[in-house]
Amino acid sequence: MNQFMRIITKLSAVLLTVVFLNAPQTGISQTPYQTNQILVDSQFYSQVFNAFSLFIISHPSNGSATRINSPGARQMRYTPNPGFIGRDSVSIEVHYTVGANPNIKWYHYEIEVKESIVWINDLEIAIPANSGWHFIDLMGNDSSTSDSLQLSNISAVNRGFLEISNDSVFFKPISGFNGMGYIKYTACDEYNECGSATAHINIVDSSNVVVDGNLHLHTFRNRSVRALLPSIDYEVDEEPELGTVTPVGNTGIWEYKPIQNVTGEDSFKFQLNEEFFTTVYVTIHDIDDPNTFLVDDFIYTPKNTSVEFNVLENDLKNNINIQSFSAVTEGTLTHLGNGNFLYQPDSNFTGQANFTYRVCILGNCETARVAIFVGNLNPQNNLTYKLTTTKNRPLVINYEVPISNFMFHITQSPEFGALEVYPGIDTITIGCRDVRGNNLVVYEPNQDFVGLDEFELEYCVDGQLDCQVVKIEVEVLDLTIDSICVCIDDCVWPGDVNYDGKVDMRDLLSLGWYIGSVGISREDVDLVNWYGQSGDDWVSNQVSGENLKHADTDGDGLVSAADTFAISNFYNKVHTLLVEERYEHRDFAISLVEASSGPYYAGDLVRFYVVAGSESNPAMDLHGIAMSYNFNNTPFDFSNLHAVEYPSSWLTYDGPSLFMDKGFDNQLDFALTRMDGIGAIGFGIITEVGFIIEDDIDGFRRFPGDEEIFRVGVSLNNVTGFFAGAREYRLPETSSHFDIIIPGREMRPEFSEDLLHLFPNPAGSSDQIQLHLNGGYQIKSIELYDMKGRPIMKLDDIYSNRHHFTMDQLATGLYLIRVTTDAGPVTKKLQWIAE
Repeated sequence: MNQFMRIITKLSAVLLTVVFLNAPQTGISQTPYQTNQILVDSQFYSQVFNAFSLFIISHPSNGSATRINSPGARQMRYTPNPGFIGRDSVSIEVHYTVGANPNIKWYHYEIEVKESIVWINDLEIAIPANSGWHFIDLMGNDSSTSDSLQLSNISAVNRGFLEISNDSVFFKPISGFNGMGYIKYTACDEYNECGSATAHINIVDSSNVVVDGNLHLHTFRNRSVRALLPSIDYEVDEEPELGTVTPVGNTGIWEYKPIQNVTGEDSFKFQLNEEFFTTVYVTIHDIDDPNTFLVDDFIYTPKNTSVEFNVLENDLKNNINIQSFSAVTEGTLTHLGNGNFLYQPDSNFTGQANFTYRVCILGNCETARVAIFVGNLNPQNNLTYKLTTTKNRPLVINYEVPISNFMFHITQSPEFGALEVYPGIDTITIGCRDVRGNNLVVYEPNQDFVGLDEFELEYCVDGQLDCQVVKIEVEVLDLTIDSICVCIDDCVWPGDVNYDGKVDMRDLLSLGWYIGSVGISREDVDLVNWYGQSGDDWVSNQVSGENLKHADTDGDGLVSAADTFAISNFYNKVHTLLVEERYEHRDFAISLVEASSGPYYAGDLVRFYVVAGSESNPAMDLHGIAMSYNFNNTPFDFSNLHAVEYPSSWLTYDGPSLFMDKGFDNQLDFALTRMDGIGAIGFGIITEVGFIIEDDIDGFRRFPGDEEIFRVGVSLNNVTGFFAGAREYRLPETSSHFDIIIPGREMRPEFSEDLLHLFPNPAGSSDQIQLHLNGGYQIKSIELYDMKGRPIMKLDDIYSNRHHFTMDQLATGLYLIRVTTDAGPVTKKLQWIAE
């Protein structure tokens, strides 16, 4: 496995939607936003409201909505147009009481009308650790309105092995492992309606139960949370006070459900055989209820340019009036009436300004936020853009930004092609494709030209003097696309999952959110050469508005962990101009904590923990996080720069995850994301970063009067959080340091077992076993034993502070490694997983 690229895959779970079929329903949770499915030519019924009146405030586009009114039992019925298949929506207003200040609620329904409906449900089971093959009835509780539901594929397997025989699925846990394993699968019917789910497999080993253990869990008001126990035989010893705890089958998985609307601290205790106890502490955090008729606004304006906008246009209720609004954080704000505002930024200010407005409808009030981004949205120009196209194929730069008064000027023409700018909003035809955009730039290479070409563009905003020059280098690949209509715009660039123009760790965060989605597969997929590839749009879009087809990087019609290959292979590639960053910010602590003990010598292994959140300010609803680890102004070089997911990370404690790292030039980019669409709450260690100080530090000698220790600064930059709801925020950067002992100092730290590092552990057949001894000490010999003490291997005369070896011929299991050093012996336990 490439030392700079490690992918740890766990499996995704699928959020279930409420489904109503052809009959009135009661007792359904009255959430303000619902997604529902019905069959073609059938009807949808809302839940029954014990209310005074019900009004339809937004009618469907492809059907009709009617009220069903009985005293104290109000309901909405949706009827799609005959033969209609697709998505429709309805919004209603429910008056629970009457009078001067009635209790009013608003509900919004998205209705998917389909030829068939599938129900694919998660599965929870328990199996013993160190056991053999187990039959897993993956689809035992799955169903479809048709009779043709079949297992389509297995997306991934975690913490075990899988075999399929005669359509039966068998799972075998990894030897020596206890904890959660997963099987991710997709099932489809004859109408190509598909769904994905996860088998959660608790691999239990009662011999590893601690006498008195603790679990610390966090959840939101009205959200359940699971406690995962290492035995199926635990019983509740002390009940919680603020909720209930119930077993999820006989699996060792227990679900805690807080009382409706309660917040605070709760605890409960489990016991096993009156000897082992586990206490679970739960913090129930408050959370703002979502707005039901007001929608936040995002406004963009160039620097030194006023902007007029209406905040009510996108709200879900018509004919409303603003009750009040706050002062804007930067600049000058004027209310013109009827929801219209005029904003004037301060002179030369760039950044984000915010204010809120409040609307009350008969005493039912909501507050919405308005974020105003001030700036010219310049293309990033710190480096030369390296774009690609194929032979005889035009390259279109469609710079899509939420301002329109910009333009491009050609400041340097290409040598081996033609360059043209189409000013203003225009639709042009290239071959048999129409492309629409604002100030489109088209580069067309000369006939049959292959190689490098370059040109320069100047980006200007009307009335602004500080134009930006961008340098663009185009590589024309010696490839001829065998297609009547080659893709020109909105192409799939494998790896650019979020379709922002660049392949980076943020694409892994988006991939984790959409894992399990299915759509139309692509033909002629190329994961070797970087160019835009044709792909039909999928039915669904990402939350950002980009089509979901971009998440399927390998073109197989399924968003899966396999799509990480293209992110790795095309990492840092770009295919268009990149807009300057304009993230919103969230403010919880990100910190680096030294995990190994310094000061360090040449050849030592250094480790840092990455900690997210704090006890006083935990991270809320976090789904994934990406960042860059950098060294600051150091004369030294470092090798084996890598990161790993922390085994007991709070971010992925109860859910499947995906991890990736990519290192280059003394920088390490890495990301960790869940794959179940559920945000986590908590604080503590999430990942670990490690590297080795290069031996050439010996050329950096201390002279009389010099300090004996050189302090090296490290930092985490470009920290991006991906939160539930698919919203990205920039998080605070952080820094730390470690100390290197300059050669010439004789004193070594006192020897301890902690100076010896064994990794990876667990290790598999594709891994080399690495031993690293810090502190200036040396490894003399290595001995390998099985758990019965029988010798297997011995390596003598090493006399180095590091060594690696393989165990490819050995069976899965636990092994003992005895390392003799120049300061004495050290024994470590290793878990080996053979293929």
